[in-house]
Amino acid sequence: MLGFTVAIDGPAAAGKGTVGRAVAAHFGFAHLDTGLLYRAVGAKVLNGVTAEEAAETLKARDLESDQLRSSAVAEAASRAAAIPPYAVHWSISNAALQCGPAVPCWTVAISVR
Repeated sequence: MLGFTVAIDGPAAAGKGTVGRAVAAHFGFAHLDTGLLYRAVGAKVLNGVTAEEAAETLKARDLESDQLRSSAVAEAASRAAAIPPYAVHWSISNAALQCGPAVPCWTVAISVR
């Protein structure tokens, strides 16, 4: 079976999450909010953990905090996302999560403006 990764790109508050959930529901895909992953890392950074360590130790429960939508966490997430090893780590992790190591994967990019 061929796996798909749909990447939706656009500026803040453009509706990427809304489009992502709609596409996932329509096609029966799993939905992974990578922005929430970055925010969870940002929250850990605010608590004194390095971005690299935060990304490597992220757990599902880290995505459940209401604090992830705060402006302080968003700012920390933006700073952490700019660190090259961190960006590479998430690219690899996201592809592995969506497709698995033995499944060919196509990426469809959608730009929301």
